[in-house]
Amino acid sequence: MHKFKRSIISLLIALMLFTNASFAKDLEVKDTRAYMLYNVETDSIIASSANINEVVPIASVSKLMTFYIALNKLKSGEIHESDEIEIKNEDCYPTGNRLGVKPGEKYTLHRMLEIMMTNSCNDVTAAIARHIAGSEEAFVTMMNKKAKELGYKGAIFYNAHGLPRLPDLKQNSMCAKDVLDLTKRIIKEHPNYIDYTMTEAIDYPEKDYHDDNTNPLFGRDGVTELKTGTTRDAGFCFVATFHSLGDGVKTEDNEFIFVMLGAKTKALREENSATAYEYALENYSKKILLSKKSSKIAKYGLDDYKEEMLEIEPKEDFVRSLNNGINTETKFIMDADLDYSRVKKDDKVGEYKVYIDGEEVFKTDAIAMNGLTKKTIFDRIYEFFMNVWSFDKVSTAK
Repeated sequence: MHKFKRSIISLLIALMLFTNASFAKDLEVKDTRAYMLYNVETDSIIASSANINEVVPIASVSKLMTFYIALNKLKSGEIHESDEIEIKNEDCYPTGNRLGVKPGEKYTLHRMLEIMMTNSCNDVTAAIARHIAGSEEAFVTMMNKKAKELGYKGAIFYNAHGLPRLPDLKQNSMCAKDVLDLTKRIIKEHPNYIDYTMTEAIDYPEKDYHDDNTNPLFGRDGVTELKTGTTRDAGFCFVATFHSLGDGVKTEDNEFIFVMLGAKTKALREENSATAYEYALENYSKKILLSKKSSKIAKYGLDDYKEEMLEIEPKEDFVRSLNNGINTETKFIMDADLDYSRVKKDDKVGEYKVYIDGEEVFKTDAIAMNGLTKKTIFDRIYEFFMNVWSFDKVSTAK
């Protein structure tokens, strides 16, 4: 009995996993109108400015709404990636970032979405809007209707791309909180969004056009893009989606969104984006606190049974995105009244419990991976003679 108790205590100690680390300093984002760093896995805001509900110009971040509507239409089958769009005169914007399309040219919808999200070309965006709604004006009505449906109070769109409207110079505007919500919808409802955002550069030599991806984080591990935007009134804006790369044993991939509106300079946009990216990856992990793969244990010392050990695993996995400074603890508790002679494969033999900062947050059954067969008198006699034979053999060899 004492041997059994010592065995259980050893199991408990072996399964207590502690993480002790000091919390990181607060995220510092400089000279920016509004920002938010968000953890997708926990649906929580890691850090933000105070004015995330203030409606401000968003420049080409407007294209996220254009993108969202296009993705919805693709999903419903109303439009198709293979659609060929012929350029019209009204698509040929003379100002802002543009590909330089000309009337009569044709591009597939897939290629146009890729150009819009990679290089923010306004002429291509206008052509996408016209293709979906018949005219850019009709598409803008669609954008404002969608914003209202989603509860984006104060959000207003005057065009599909985000340039100041002529001649009154009115600008598309949203608050940071709603930009975040729109981004969440894109990545959750349309996980294929990365089909259009991961292109390194757009090249059209015949137009003397080459432009690299506008995302200041492009090329970094785990970055899946999303959209920049710049006008004089909007400042330098950026929405980024990225994830940390888990090792598959202790951690899984952990997804984040960073929204920044109105940075004062392009250099600050780049600096703040890098700071947020590094802060999230250094301080937050999606931890595998319990898994069938890595949380298996074995109960030894079962002298009355034919099997050398009883292997045990959790019935369910438990994964949680956490600040690295939070303490975690995992315990295994064997059923006190467990009758080993009756244990069969897949039987419940105890419980696993997970604690975060001392609070129980999860529990699941501990399941036997094998059954147990009690030894008979004949098994013991056989063991006795085998031990004697082995001893004699060793003695003779000496």
